[in-house]
Amino acid sequence: MVEEIKRERKNKLIDCFGRNIDYLRLSVTDRCDLKCVYCHPPHKINYLDRSEICSYWELLQVVKVASKLGIDKVRLTGGELFLRKDIIEFISSLHEIEELKEIVLTTNGTSLLPHLKRLKEIGIRRINISLDTLSEDLFYRITGSHRFFTVLEGIQRALEEGFMIKVNMVVLRGINETEITEFIKYFLKNSVEVRFIEFMPLCGPGWREDYFFSYEKMKEIIKKKFDIHPLLSSGVAQEFVLKDRNGLKGKIGIIAPVTRSFCSSCSRLRLSASGELRPCLFSRTKVELLPILRGNLSLREKEKMIREAFKEAVKMKPVSMSKDHDADDIYIRSLGG
Repeated sequence: MVEEIKRERKNKLIDCFGRNIDYLRLSVTDRCDLKCVYCHPPHKINYLDRSEICSYWELLQVVKVASKLGIDKVRLTGGELFLRKDIIEFISSLHEIEELKEIVLTTNGTSLLPHLKRLKEIGIRRINISLDTLSEDLFYRITGSHRFFTVLEGIQRALEEGFMIKVNMVVLRGINETEITEFIKYFLKNSVEVRFIEFMPLCGPGWREDYFFSYEKMKEIIKKKFDIHPLLSSGVAQEFVLKDRNGLKGKIGIIAPVTRSFCSSCSRLRLSASGELRPCLFSRTKVELLPILRGNLSLREKEKMIREAFKEAVKMKPVSMSKDHDADDIYIRSLGG
């Protein structure tokens, strides 16, 4: 029995603090069709050249190896994942990896609508959609885009097709914090869970401390209109059951990486579109996979080196988020949020 447990642990990714790493956030592109004020830097963006981005075949090799090490959940992100050509075929190929229990998508929703039928056929069930306002004018102010109703229609159609939808709202002081209650009422009526997110210093020089709106202040606003009861939460969000005086009830979440770190239960690694495997969203440390994937090596040698790279990344995982990182060199758009 002892030897069996040792073998099982050897084939799993467990960090120095006993956390089981079973979740990979995979960014397929650093490009996005929105210019959100909290994500898009004020200067011109130098996007990755096509040659610097992992091919779908390369990404599949990485995920196949990772799945043998206990990674059983993959979240696909960007940039905006639907901007990458043939993304549906890639998702279909990922779905064929039998060790994966779940593939989840995170999108801004602008290009979701045409892909819903095929995603349903493949077997995708969960989609997270980023939306920070229910005002068309404010949507333009935040994103620089006039596609507000396209996003809303995508959410509605996804619900009609039976997808489980979560809407992520980054709460920004002085911009959209007054919409928190409206968001809850609108989306709970449509059986959608809303997750409110603290603004994080992941925007390079675009980071603005005056935009920050804390977990506690979000709760204060919610309590004015709802009875609120916390749930035991194992993920990144603190979840709550809500009920108002008119009988409207449901569940929401608050993700507070700045004021209420969830590091102690973190189970993820992050892979950028350029093949950088990072142990933490805020980490400068990384393992470069592209030289391995494109090296003059046999497939078996590459698989061995990818395994070692994942183990090395897990060893690098910090016990908690660094408080002294430099916001100027971290961009959420290229790390998948």
